Amino acid sequence: MLNDLVSVIIPTFNHAQYITKAIDSILKQNYENIEIIIVDDASTDNTSQLIQSLPNPRLRYIKHEANQGISHARNTGLSHANGNFIAFLDSDDWWLPHKLHKQVTIAEEYPEADFICSNGYFKDKNHLLFTTKTKSGIIPFQSNHWPLKGISPTPSSWFFRKKILAKVSSFDTNLKRCEDGDFFVRVAKHYKIYFINEPLVFWLSPNDLTATLEQIKTQEIFLNKHKEDMRLDREYYCIYTKTLGKDYLRLGFKKEARNYLLEAFKTSPFQSAIWSKLLKTFL
Repeated sequence: MLNDLVSVIIPTFNHAQYITKAIDSILKQNYENIEIIIVDDASTDNTSQLIQSLPNPRLRYIKHEANQGISHARNTGLSHANGNFIAFLDSDDWWLPHKLHKQVTIAEEYPEADFICSNGYFKDKNHLLFTTKTKSGIIPFQSNHWPLKGISPTPSSWFFRKKILAKVSSFDTNLKRCEDGDFFVRVAKHYKIYFINEPLVFWLSPNDLTATLEQIKTQEIFLNKHKEDMRLDREYYCIYTKTLGKDYLRLGFKKEARNYLLEAFKTSPFQSAIWSKLLKTFL
């Protein structure tokens, strides 16, 4: 079996109440050849003191002098990674003990798979991230199927060969949100992705998923970056533009809402839900 070093990157910001559980879940992995790189994006809580109280030769702690955002934190981790394989664990998530062993085994059995991700739990073991019946295996992406449709795995489930960074490069620092989806889409363009339809990670779902104006504008950047490819999947493009329109309308930006709802309408003109929202932009 492979015994390559796995670099586990934990980006964090003011998550002192969660991060020890995340670290503990890494140290309890039944695959031991790991290094843990914690990138603190200028936390103002007691994260620094907490990490320094956990002496472990496999743990490295890097702190940004100023808050730069999640993409910068992930990129800092990548620039310090020594392993042939890389995994991410967000500081408020945690892994099941066999997570890395399972992924390393698949990497050995499927050398053509350069990126391996999995299902997971959120809240508790009664809630799966994905209820898809997709069998474990290499995802057969098609040009008219947007990679994030149906399965959009959390970065805490990711495991990939470091060599993919030669083409995929780093996380887009212009994105304050969707940076993980952007990275995943770029991976799907160039490399084979193996999906394990088995929960290997616990994802702590945010209490509030309502998009702010800044987050909506980030989603616009993401759309403009990938519009040509996203349009090939008419169903997904309709959902994405309809959601942007609804979010803008909720915040009172009727002109912007109208533009996106018209895009959704042109893609799928027989959805009454789009008509009703579009009408509201003229009132």
